[in-house]
Amino acid sequence: MRKRFTKILCLALSFIMLAVAFSSCTKKPGLYNWLGIRMDVDYLLKLTLNVGDGDVVYDVPFDEYRNLFAYYKSIISNVTVNENSVAVVATNQQKTAVLKERTEDELAKFYALQSIANKYGVGLTKEDEGAYERAFERQAKTLADTLTEEDLKGYNGTALEYAKEKYNEVIVNKLRMTPEYFEYLFYKNMLLKRVKQAIVPNLAASIKQCYYHYEEVYIEYVKGDGQSESTAYENIQKAYEELENGADPKDVVKKYSNNSLYTSDMYFDSYGRLVGDSQGSALGTTIVETVFSLEEGEYSGIVTGESSDNQTAYFAIVIRLDFSEDALYSENAIATQMFQYAYVGAKSETTYYTDYNDVLNAYIQNIRIEPYDEGIYDKVAYNTMY
Repeated sequence: MRKRFTKILCLALSFIMLAVAFSSCTKKPGLYNWLGIRMDVDYLLKLTLNVGDGDVVYDVPFDEYRNLFAYYKSIISNVTVNENSVAVVATNQQKTAVLKERTEDELAKFYALQSIANKYGVGLTKEDEGAYERAFERQAKTLADTLTEEDLKGYNGTALEYAKEKYNEVIVNKLRMTPEYFEYLFYKNMLLKRVKQAIVPNLAASIKQCYYHYEEVYIEYVKGDGQSESTAYENIQKAYEELENGADPKDVVKKYSNNSLYTSDMYFDSYGRLVGDSQGSALGTTIVETVFSLEEGEYSGIVTGESSDNQTAYFAIVIRLDFSEDALYSENAIATQMFQYAYVGAKSETTYYTDYNDVLNAYIQNIRIEPYDEGIYDKVAYNTMY
């Protein structure tokens, strides 16, 4: 009888292990128990905020927590450093601790922003629901309208479906994000913009006093090579004529510029130093002074200059640009530098940055985070959340 029971137990355990192994290959997004069964969870955390106006409680949906956790899980290192400064393989327990801390720190900031926005009357509303989907649809449609039959050759679907797939590929492969995390950033940036504008209403004007934004049609040629110079001059004249005839400057820049270093727009400070450049590079005097002479939206005549190595020279048309909302209000490297400092390499922070940061930190520091359900929260781990 005992042998029979042991045999049945072994078969049962084998079946369970097989089920767990199989389910790990086909897991849908969610939280799983040790048997590999997906758990149904509505809320994971309770955030309580009190900045002197009484408790405000936010219940954090599981999907919101999971989206951040899953993104950080995709980029977390598998290596840690031990007490002897030796690199070792991180355990699941160590990775779980890091992931929970990172996720909860980010959620605290998001809900602090949401609470500040609500206080100023600029929080996310019902009208904002679906804003990401609408923006994504517009972007995809813009791309779809440019696709040709050749682009869609071999694709079994509509141009719009193809465009959406390509945008998601960019999000995942180039930006290294999950689509869910990208959507989260979209709404976070909406809050950031509104909060910064509420706390620092003159932010755009203040930044524009210290920084400039431009792009240029830049055509390089080899010095001493008559044919190269002649071709470059012909092309810069064509570019100027197209601008005069109302062509989109971005299209003209892309069409005629022949050096990839100059095909994108750039921000620089009042000393001519490029924002976001790790080398602290500065622009040539010709370009800087030309930008200074233009109003936003204007373009220059044809200007000339030489490279620092004295081997090449260029013809250019400089176009002064307005500031994008991302550059003014987002958390990307360029926006952060211009918001925080009055010029590239500055040591002291701007007063408007410290005002904003003081308010935000006050809200973050007064948030209390508790598990919605202790038992469920304890099951969240590197190897249980997918």
